[in-house]
Amino acid sequence: LRTMAYKIETESDWEKRAIRSIVEDLYSQQTMVTQKMIEHLPKIDINKLSDAIEDWQKTRTNVFKTFNDLMQDIQRHKKLDLSMLTVANRALRNIIIS
Repeated sequence: LRTMAYKIETESDWEKRAIRSIVEDLYSQQTMVTQKMIEHLPKIDINKLSDAIEDWQKTRTNVFKTFNDLMQDIQRHKKLDLSMLTVANRALRNIIIS
């Protein structure tokens, strides 16, 4: 998403600022998702890490499905626009607050 975001054609400085702001949000939210996942894992057994991540995702099935569906839709369009980036950003945020 971040790479695609910088390829969005903009017509104004405000649109450029909006994209930069959303990209910054995406970095922050990726960090927060990782923190939430780690909090869910009291003691990480490296041999069972994959299972623990899957368990954590299963507790958030709806928000992950929504996010994955959005990402597939974006990939089908092949060209990201500001509205798509905004919706995807919100879907990622919903993973954090779920």
